[in-house]
Amino acid sequence: IVQSLLARQHEAELEKKLNKLHPADAAFVLEGLPQSQRLTAWRLVDRELHGAILLELSAPVCASLVTLLDEPQLAALGQQMDSEDFAGLIQQLPQDMVSRILSRLDSRERIEVRSILAFPAGSVGSLMQLDVVSLYADSTLEQGIAMLRHRQNLPEQLTAVSVVDRNNVLLGVLTLDRLIVGAGDTTIG
Repeated sequence: IVQSLLARQHEAELEKKLNKLHPADAAFVLEGLPQSQRLTAWRLVDRELHGAILLELSAPVCASLVTLLDEPQLAALGQQMDSEDFAGLIQQLPQDMVSRILSRLDSRERIEVRSILAFPAGSVGSLMQLDVVSLYADSTLEQGIAMLRHRQNLPEQLTAVSVVDRNNVLLGVLTLDRLIVGAGDTTIG
């Protein structure tokens, strides 16, 4: 009885500590554990943290933990994560399971994930970002900033925007620092 109580007390303490860690730190802890202890610790992690932690894990460890999630949990991750990241997680699962998980996503997410999964692993297509941010060359810097502000969301690590003409032909790239510090009436082109 004493051993059982101690084990539950340690488990509760571990759960508290794991869920307070930054996802990268939690991933580091999980990576350092032997497989059996890793699986036990993973079950203690709050579901809301699963996606962020999975992104920080090495591929083999990530693959072993993804298989522990059921289809509703994986579909919930698909709604929380970027399509590119989610596709990377589920591509290791059996195809019939992937199809069932994708059927739980809304149509836009499903289309994005399927388009990423259509490319062979390691190909340029499988690595590209779907969310392209572009501005028209004949707009001013001030108008460009206003356009970015009106978007619902921007990619997390946005450092530059594509510059296009009115036919959406790529003309070049504009870094965000040049966009922000340039004179507002200067044209983007």
